[in-house]
Amino acid sequence: GGEIVDGNASYGGNLYVDQGEVLIDGAIIYGGTAYDQGGNVYMETNSDSQFIMYGGLITGGQAGGGGGNLYVYAGTANVYDTVLKNGMAGYNYTRNADGTLSYSTTNAPSGNGGNVYINNATANFENCTLENGRAFGKNSTNGIGGHIYNRYTLTMNNCTLTGGSGFRGGAIGIRDSSSSGANYTELKNCTFSGHTGTVLGSSIGTWTDTNGCQIVVENCSFDDSHNASCSVIALDNATSNKNPVTLTVKNSTVKANGNAIW
Repeated sequence: GGEIVDGNASYGGNLYVDQGEVLIDGAIIYGGTAYDQGGNVYMETNSDSQFIMYGGLITGGQAGGGGGNLYVYAGTANVYDTVLKNGMAGYNYTRNADGTLSYSTTNAPSGNGGNVYINNATANFENCTLENGRAFGKNSTNGIGGHIYNRYTLTMNNCTLTGGSGFRGGAIGIRDSSSSGANYTELKNCTFSGHTGTVLGSSIGTWTDTNGCQIVVENCSFDDSHNASCSVIALDNATSNKNPVTLTVKNSTVKANGNAIW
């Protein structure tokens, strides 16, 4: 239990995990601001580090660069029965005289992963809810992943994702890792609804370079029928020298107002 609230730093406004294991059970992590990455929680570049959370809430994190609520640079994050919501990535911040912060997208840096950014790391989510994540970007190479930006390995089981928005991938944006190899994303028994993608993928959008990615979707439902501007699932590569993007869909439904899968 307990609360960790209203911290600010360059990395990990409320919690900075350098190495070892951090276990949080039923806490609220709220309102952290990172001028670079990991508004609420930031995991450093130690492959042995672990962030484990059971229950609770991570909300209201703001990051100038990426991962409004959680940035996983290396190691493993295991998150169970937790709500992650109202994260923002890619915003400028101004601290007012009364100590409050004002936010603006004017001349803001690129922001990926409104709620979560996974960079050369592994993140596993089970029985979680992700709501209202926002990733702001000026062009097709940023503003990726309203809820989650995955650059290595992501698994989700029995999760609900709603109301995310991004330039590419309103819910989940996927890009292969230049250093760690191909990307893997596995989604099982998940529900997606109410997402907005400006260019590609109201729910899922890819932007891969040379290593490619594999996406597995099983027993999931997608309803982004309100969004006519782009496909629900969009697969795209960034370069001509590329490995394939592979999508496997089993026992799933996609409701669209336009292309379901592009």
